[in-house]
Amino acid sequence: MKNFVFDGKTLQYTNTGNAAILSGQAVLIGAILGVAAVDIGINETGTVHTEGVYDLPKADAAEISVGEALTFDPETGQFGAGDPAAAVAWESKGVTTGGTIRVKLTGAPVAVATGGGGGGA
Repeated sequence: MKNFVFDGKTLQYTNTGNAAILSGQAVLIGAILGVAAVDIGINETGTVHTEGVYDLPKADAAEISVGEALTFDPETGQFGAGDPAAAVAWESKGVTTGGTIRVKLTGAPVAVATGGGGGGA
C-alpha cells in the first residue's frame, strides 16, 4: 500500500513544558497518552510510545481489577479506576502505598479526569 507511513506506535515529542520528562514517565500529549522512551529535557525532542504494557504509578486508594478501565490524572501522574478511560488494567491491584499497576496503552484518544488520580471500584 503506497500511502502507509509507519505503524504509529511511537511519536517524536518536543517537551515544551517547564520540567524534564523522565524515561518511563506517562506523558499526555493532547488526547494521546504515552510513555517516554528516553529522558526528554525542556525544549528537547524524544520518543514516546503510545501502545504497549507498562508499570506505571497507581493511585493509592484505588482498587482495580484486571481489564478495568483506568483514568489518568496528569496532575499526580497516577492511574485509578473509572471513567473517562485512558487505558486498561493489565493486572488486579488493591489499595497500595506508592505502588504501580501494569497498564495497557491502546493508542486510542483519551479523555482525562483530574483531581485525585481516580477512586476505588
